Amino acid sequence: ATGLKLTSLMEHCDLTGSKASQQKVLERLKRAAELGHTLKPEQPPLIETTAGSGKWDERKNEMRDNLKEWAKVAESTKTVIAVKPHRGGVVDRPEQGVWLVEQIDSPWIRLNYDYSHFTHRNISLEDSMRIMLPFTSFIQIKDTVLQDNKARFVLPGESGDIDYVQLLKLAVQGGYRGDICCEVSGMVFKQKGYDPLAAAKTCYQNIAPAFEQAGIARG
Repeated sequence: ATGLKLTSLMEHCDLTGSKASQQKVLERLKRAAELGHTLKPEQPPLIETTAGSGKWDERKNEMRDNLKEWAKVAESTKTVIAVKPHRGGVVDRPEQGVWLVEQIDSPWIRLNYDYSHFTHRNISLEDSMRIMLPFTSFIQIKDTVLQDNKARFVLPGESGDIDYVQLLKLAVQGGYRGDICCEVSGMVFKQKGYDPLAAAKTCYQNIAPAFEQAGIARG
């Protein structure tokens, strides 16, 4: 046994598209849910996903309708699906994610909070968490650096731009009792010479002290 806790399954399912195109998405979500129940039947992991690409104003009603079908899958499989607002995506702001979840009003459709998608965009940690936290079932953390005005994801704590002590305090003060997951972005693990063990150690070394400074016990 590794002692590692299975908290979530990452899928990249498109919330946009026709009902016909959504059939494959719904089947994928069902299979992911089945896998989660097989791996951890006593406490199945949630499924977290982004929403795809496009323009919010043109796609929001379509996504709302599709998310209603996702909710049926989530309820029937007893698996929470958490949608993540993603910088550059069709859902890329806190209030957009909240709007979708409120339209569905299902305990099985929630949000995934990841502040790396809001940094360098005049969206504060405090405001984004205040808006999203009541609807959030999962928190991922990683850093974002700007190179030639383009965002690049790095390991959590590497940029020094995100106050993780404050993030943790705000989360707990807001009633969050879920998991905090260090995300290793594809921008990191696709690099030549990537070492997963070294990445895991870096995440731990950068984030464990934040829990101590925030006075929050991990468990």
